[in-house]
Amino acid sequence: VRLFRIILFAAFAFTLTLLGAVQAQSTEPNLKPSAQTVTGDALSAGRRQGVANTADGVRPSASTGVVETRSTPAPRRFDYMMLRWDARVPEGASVVLEARVSSDGRAWSNWGEIHENHDMGDTLVEPTIAWSNILYTGDSRFWQIRTTLTASARGAVPELREVVVSTVDPRNSRVNADKPSLASPAGNERPSFVSRAAWGGSQVLNNSVGPTWYRANHLVVHHTADANALRSGEREWADRVRAIWSFHTYTRGWGDVGYNWLIDPNGVVYEGRNGSASLDNDSVAFHDTGNKGSMGVVLLGTFGPGVANVPPVVPSNASQNSLVQLLAWKANQRGIDPLGRSFYYGCSISNFCAPYNTGSVVPNIAGHRQVTPGHTSCPGDLAMGVLDSIRSRVRDALNGTPPPPPPDNGDLTIDEREAGFSRSSNSWHDSTCGFGGTTAWTYATDGAVENWGRWRPNIPTTGRYRLYAYRPQGCSDVAGQAITSRAHYRIEHAYGTTSMIRDQNTSSEWIDLGAYQFNAGTSGNVYLDDATGEPYSTRRVIFFDAVRWVWEPEAVPPTATSRP
Repeated sequence: VRLFRIILFAAFAFTLTLLGAVQAQSTEPNLKPSAQTVTGDALSAGRRQGVANTADGVRPSASTGVVETRSTPAPRRFDYMMLRWDARVPEGASVVLEARVSSDGRAWSNWGEIHENHDMGDTLVEPTIAWSNILYTGDSRFWQIRTTLTASARGAVPELREVVVSTVDPRNSRVNADKPSLASPAGNERPSFVSRAAWGGSQVLNNSVGPTWYRANHLVVHHTADANALRSGEREWADRVRAIWSFHTYTRGWGDVGYNWLIDPNGVVYEGRNGSASLDNDSVAFHDTGNKGSMGVVLLGTFGPGVANVPPVVPSNASQNSLVQLLAWKANQRGIDPLGRSFYYGCSISNFCAPYNTGSVVPNIAGHRQVTPGHTSCPGDLAMGVLDSIRSRVRDALNGTPPPPPPDNGDLTIDEREAGFSRSSNSWHDSTCGFGGTTAWTYATDGAVENWGRWRPNIPTTGRYRLYAYRPQGCSDVAGQAITSRAHYRIEHAYGTTSMIRDQNTSSEWIDLGAYQFNAGTSGNVYLDDATGEPYSTRRVIFFDAVRWVWEPEAVPPTATSRP
């Protein structure tokens, strides 16, 4: 088995601390990555031990050898990096690359680690070429690479020939990637999305290849295998979308982003490859090695093991909801049976699919790994775990059946649209803002309780958890209206009941409700109602949005109190 490992830094994937002052960012960054090639003597220009130069590169002169490049300035500041390397690695041998970054060339990050991204390469065409993931580095200007080459137990010697380091800064303050409405579309219409012009501007519109059309009869789901939350320095999810476009378009040479659609954890949908939003034709993307006859949708994040220091999570309910809407639109448009299997032309022309799927028949809604078995683990075990539910919800949407609330996905964040949230049957206001793109609200009253809500998670492990209530920001429906300053939260935990008043008139998105001991299971919950003591005539808005449980290591019994 060929072993390729690359050890690389990535602030979103590894425990690296990037040091140095943050420099001012250009408002019009160049989205074409800078590519720097390291070959020959340059691979060992910084340090060398136990290695010998060959006509093509470097190899160990004993059982193990180590080389380092010099500290290398990139042509421009960067926040994202991608590596391509050429190495001959016999069975049992290894080539391990490490890298670090610096903002000023003096204070450096630690060395970090990553594995080869098999989804980016084609070992049948280029057996010695490997690619890294797209890596977030934070604000950087310098990079350095260290390589350890180890011979096999039988003496087979590896050889590193070339490393190409591509870097880019995709941040762009002039691009408007405002979130669209996340309300469910009428029927099975195409859902709202952030257009290529909105997230990418003229650089994306003017530097992408034109679309190629082929009728879609399969819908393939992916994950990006990167951080599940924005890292320090990432302004917005659109930064990551631009980085993906940049490396797919230029570094990988695909002429455009490889996916038809991208969905962030908040459920925001981004238009992907040129032509994907067409209401008449299906644009062919680069996402599963076959591509012709499919629509590729990627969820931003990591939903399976294998990404260092990024614990996998279940796809958020918001992203699942948007995925269902997107797949239902295309399934309705093309007459695709969400629960069926059929011949996929793209599979029939792929050496990674046809030999492993008899007759090139694959599920009509498939995870990437079902198209190319053994070649990839994408979209991760936890995403595959909800794919049957996604198929069923798409079928229900096509049949006109109102979808039930999505179940608690185990992330210990209960949104107001999940089954873990219950509320009174009285009249409510629902707005397209807040956590996951929606929120419920009503007006506070000094009379009897009229509207109430309860958040009840399934706690996996008994322990101490800190609670946070989400307070939506920028809701146009309530613009100019007063917000309650006396929201009465009641927490039922392992030691009793604790009540407190919290001010929702705040610019903070998450309101701290304190830390409490909870038993495993569903006995713990948070309750809120509209009886704040504020006169209804003052029209003070009270929000009922997400509540999050965050585990803490020690348990200290709180004091149970009565309601204020």
